[in-house]
Amino acid sequence: MAAGIQANSTITAMTMIDLTEEQAAPRIKALLTARESRTLEFKRVSDKMVGKALSSEKEEA
Repeated sequence: MAAGIQANSTITAMTMIDLTEEQAAPRIKALLTARESRTLEFKRVSDKMVGKALSSEKEEA
């Protein structure tokens, strides 16, 4: 389950931390060797965010 998200889908505070190479290496290895998840996540976004994404996509094309 994603950090900061509990089983009942209550959103909690999330914290970003910098890891040293020694701390990161085993985590990266575990992620790369883990089974692929077949779980879909749906997130609500505001109309403003969708509009920004669509307008930036048009500018790139």
